[in-house]
Amino acid sequence: MAEVTGKVAIGIDVGGTRIKVVKLVQDQADRIAMSPPYCKLGMKDLAEHIRQCVKEVAGGSEVAAIGLCLPGVVEGGRVVRSVNLPGLEGEQIEALFEGGEGVCCAGGVRVFSDAHAAGFDLSRKWEGGHGGGRLACVSIGTGVGLAVLDGGELVCVSGGSSGHLGQVDVCPDAWPDLGAPVGGDGGRGSLESYVGYRALVGRYGSEEIGEIERGLERDDTPIRALARGLRVVHAIYRPGAIYLAGGVGLAMGSCLEQLDELVREGLTNLSIDGWKLGVGESLHHAARGAALLALKEQIER
Repeated sequence: MAEVTGKVAIGIDVGGTRIKVVKLVQDQADRIAMSPPYCKLGMKDLAEHIRQCVKEVAGGSEVAAIGLCLPGVVEGGRVVRSVNLPGLEGEQIEALFEGGEGVCCAGGVRVFSDAHAAGFDLSRKWEGGHGGGRLACVSIGTGVGLAVLDGGELVCVSGGSSGHLGQVDVCPDAWPDLGAPVGGDGGRGSLESYVGYRALVGRYGSEEIGEIERGLERDDTPIRALARGLRVVHAIYRPGAIYLAGGVGLAMGSCLEQLDELVREGLTNLSIDGWKLGVGESLHHAARGAALLALKEQIER
């Protein structure tokens, strides 16, 4: 990323429960900000949170590019589907920035999924990196997202994404109508219905990630469900590495060894020899990756 050295970029990660913002200078995080927790806000309130966070990190700098992560499907500058933030549905993305002091830039705003942005950031540190190798990033927060990158470039399967892992049926029962939970998309037995943040709050009785993390154990249904999902990733994409990101994904790091064992047990021999399972280091991978991707796209135009 030497070509973007010296430029300032801002990455904004709009999650299901809070917003995270990063300002990059010299390709490194210079300032970070986070909104207060929220639940299913509308466009007006989200826009205000974004303005406050961006104002906090911008510090009067001239911004070259803004990268934005949104939960949902975006088409033609409009959010057409957002299970975890339904208040966004039908809204134009530009409405998030109308009248906002310090959030506009000459380079405009570019939109990415949180899994794509987090995966791009993580791929810079992975030994496969941009020089080659396939990395899969599973971002777990309110929802579950997947991005598969070849040498840092996104592998697209559907709607500008690598697929919808959160909606894959991982039901451990004989058939998904036998008491399996229902995800926000209406899918019974989906991975998101087991490991999404709201599902875990319901299971462990706490909204605190730390409490959820302490409750996780190898034989818990969420861990086994996630292992099934990761086995699907191996069978379809054959990555050299899978990284977990997002608030819940980082919490899963406490069970990483047990999760790795479950994934490897009887895994298809189509999987890549020497593959690794890892976990991110920061809640801000997606925001940081969005800023980097926005700069990259601006330069390549």
